[in-house]
Amino acid sequence: MVPKLHKAAHFARRALGVPDAVVLRGGQVVLCPGGGVTVDAVRFAELARRALAAGDAAAAREALALYGGELLPADRYEEWAETPREQLRQSHLDLLRLAGRWEEVAELDPGDERAHLALMRRHAANGDRHAALRQFDRLDRALRQEFGVAPGPEASALRDRLLAAHDVFPDRDGPLIGRDLEISMAERALLDAEAGANRTLIVSGEAGAGKTSLLAAIAARAKERRFLVGHGTAARSRGRGRMPRSSRRSAACAGRIRDCSAPCPARTGTRSTGRGTPRRCPGPGTAPTIGSSSPRPN
Repeated sequence: MVPKLHKAAHFARRALGVPDAVVLRGGQVVLCPGGGVTVDAVRFAELARRALAAGDAAAAREALALYGGELLPADRYEEWAETPREQLRQSHLDLLRLAGRWEEVAELDPGDERAHLALMRRHAANGDRHAALRQFDRLDRALRQEFGVAPGPEASALRDRLLAAHDVFPDRDGPLIGRDLEISMAERALLDAEAGANRTLIVSGEAGAGKTSLLAAIAARAKERRFLVGHGTAARSRGRGRMPRSSRRSAACAGRIRDCSAPCPARTGTRSTGRGTPRRCPGPGTAPTIGSSSPRPN
């Protein structure tokens, strides 16, 4: 039996190319007795502690390169593994924050407002307003679902600035071609609204079909009739399709119409894939109003 074991050890050493890979000593089989043992999780934890203590982003990136994922996923429900697993998970998140890898932070911790705010600012700096607003919506949903709270003042203020800076109805040169029927229907709705009736306009079509130009023309006619024209955006809400976010129209109404202190009961108007309702605002200042809500891309 022993000669066979020696023979097996010999072939193992030759296959591995390491002279002392397998050593028979005192009735024991010893693997690489002259080598050291490195545990990846222990090494990662050591580097993470140093990087976080020093606030060193370069060291954080070095530590992140060693992160191998969840600790012992096969033993996920073993109590003895819960504490070290959570410690490594938290260290990983802290390193991602230190390294400025905000996409990964937001993916792993959807309620991290700092990560979402950093991504909003990045998108805004790159000129991608829609991406910044979508990021706010993700933050809003995560905070409300997990904690029952709304985003903080910084994120909300940035969202408001992005919305205010957007020109929903950009100026376009030249008349509309082939839209006589649609314009006629819109003018009929405006006339009815001036008479006190509620009217809804639905404008739909493929991308590039001219919905924005048509809405701009309708808005211009509404302004000529002394309607107040407002707008909002829309985002996906789980299980509810697209929901308009135009709650600030009432506040705008209150600021522009004397004695209009009560909020308007209807808040949306023409929408490129939704509803439009020219309505009168209640109160002594009875200037007619029209709002618009446009969908926010996913």
